[in-house]
Amino acid sequence: MSLQIPVKLLTDPHSGRSAQSEFINITKRHSCFSGGYGNGKSYAASLKALLLLTTFPRYRVAICRRSATDLRRSTMSTFFKVCPSELYDQKNGGNRADSLNYCKLINGAEIFWLHLEDADENIVRGLEVNSVIIDQAEEISENMYNHLSARVGRWDEAKVPDWMIFSNPDWPTNPATGKYEVPAYMMVLCNPDSELHWIYRRYHPESLEWRENFQPDYEMVQASSTENPTLSADVLKDMMSNDPVWVQRFVYGKWGIPGGAIHELDSSSVLEVGKNCELSFVRNLILSGNLYRVLDHGDSSPTSCIWFSAYKQWFFAFREYYRPGALISDHRKEIDRLSRFENGEKESYRNNWADPQIFKLTSQKFGGFWSTADEYKDQRIDGPPLVLNPADNNELSTRNRLNEYFRLSDGITHPITGTSPAPRFYFIKRSEIWPNGCYQTILETKSQKRKQEGTVNGKPIFSDDRDESVSDHAYDCVRYFAAMHPFWTSATRSVTPQGSFFNVRNNYKMLKKEGKLEEIFGNVPVRALGSY
Repeated sequence: MSLQIPVKLLTDPHSGRSAQSEFINITKRHSCFSGGYGNGKSYAASLKALLLLTTFPRYRVAICRRSATDLRRSTMSTFFKVCPSELYDQKNGGNRADSLNYCKLINGAEIFWLHLEDADENIVRGLEVNSVIIDQAEEISENMYNHLSARVGRWDEAKVPDWMIFSNPDWPTNPATGKYEVPAYMMVLCNPDSELHWIYRRYHPESLEWRENFQPDYEMVQASSTENPTLSADVLKDMMSNDPVWVQRFVYGKWGIPGGAIHELDSSSVLEVGKNCELSFVRNLILSGNLYRVLDHGDSSPTSCIWFSAYKQWFFAFREYYRPGALISDHRKEIDRLSRFENGEKESYRNNWADPQIFKLTSQKFGGFWSTADEYKDQRIDGPPLVLNPADNNELSTRNRLNEYFRLSDGITHPITGTSPAPRFYFIKRSEIWPNGCYQTILETKSQKRKQEGTVNGKPIFSDDRDESVSDHAYDCVRYFAAMHPFWTSATRSVTPQGSFFNVRNNYKMLKKEGKLEEIFGNVPVRALGSY
C-alpha cells in the first residue's frame, strides 16, 4: 500500500523563506523554533517527529508540555493532524491510547506524551527515548530541560534501515555495543521571553553564552506570525490590535520584551567597542569623567560590581564584575585588579556605593558588631580594602530617574553620532576588544518587569511591585547609581587654592605619576602620597 503523509510546508509569501523547512533540516542535537503565535512551529516539530518515527523502526519520541490540558488540546491535536490513522492502525500492530498518553506505530515506533506540571526529576529519569520535543518550553525550568536532555539517545533499540546502511557504509555505531546509532534530537518550541531566560542564553544568536559556549550544538529558527500565509486575516488583525509591546513579542517574535516591562532601553544606549564606538572614546571617559563604583553583594547569589563614569552630559556603565560563590577577599582582589589602568596605576573614584542592607548589624542582638560592609574594608583579610558608602534604595523614585535617563531627550546629543534627541545613559557592552564590559547589566535592566496580578478581558494587569523572580544583582547597581544623583565632570571640577594642602598634595601626585619626584628630591625620603 502506498501511503502519503498529507503535509505542506509554509512559505512566507513576501520573502519566499520557509522557517519550517529550516527547522526540520537542522541536524544539531539541540534545536529551537521560536516566534509569534501561529507561526507553524508545532506543525513543523510534529512533522519532524513523524519523519524520524517512520524512518527508523522502534524509534521513541517524548513530546512534552507543562500543562496536561494544553498538551492534549493543542500539541497532541496538532500531531494527529499530521499523522495518518493508518500509521497506528490496531489491525497492523499499532495502538493509539490517548488516556495513557501513548501511541505506537505499526513499525514499532512509540510516542510518549508527557506533561511536566506535576512531574519530578524521578519521572523524567525513567525515560529512555531517542528524541524529545518540548512545546511552550519557556514555561519550564532549565533544570527540567537538562534532565530531559540527558535522556535523549538513551534508547538503543531503534533500527537503522538496511538501505541507509547500504548507501552509507560508514554509518556511525556505538563503540561499546556495536549497534548502529539513530539521530537524537532535543527540540524546543517557544514564544519569546526576556533575555535572561535560559532559552535565549543557550539558543539566541545575539546571546553571548551562545556565541562562547553553545553555538556548536545549538541552533534557533525564528519566524513571526505574519510569515504564516494560512493564518486567518481576522485572527492576525485581532492580534495586531493589542498594545505595541505585546505585538512585538507575540506577533513579531522579538526577544527581550517582557510583559509589564519597567524600562524601555533604546538600542542607541548600547555601545560596543569596535562596532559603534572606539576604544579611545572609552579610555577618555575613564580618564576625564567622574568615576563611581557600585556593589551589590551576594552570598550564594552573584556579587556584582559595576563601574560608572559621569562624563560631560552623559552617564556610562563601562565595566562589570559578576561572580557567584566567592569569598569577600576574592571579590576585593578582583575589583581592585579591574580598577587599575594598563600600567597598574589605580583609577580614582569620587565614591563607592553599595546596597544599604550590607551596612546593617543584623545579628547585633546575638552579640554581633560587624556588618558585611565592614568585611569589605577590614585590612586583616586578604585583598585590598574597599571602603563603601550606603546607597539610596528608594525603588519607585529610582525607576523614574532611570527612565528619565533612558528616554530620548531633545536637550541631549548622542556621544558618538552627535544626533539629538538621545538618551543620557549608556552601556559599554562586553566585546572582544572590551572584555570586561557590561553584559548581565544590560540583560537584567531590560528584563525587569512588574508583578502580574491577573488579567482583564485577556489583557494582563500588573502591580507596582517588581517581579522578584527576575535576576537583579547587576540591575540593583544601576538603580543605586541613579538614586544617588551623581554629578558630571563639568559640574564638579574644582581648582584648589594655590599653596593649600590639597594643591600641594595634587602637585606631588602629578610629579609621582610622571616619575619626576626622585629627580626633584634626590635621595630625600618622601611619603608615598599615592595612598592618600
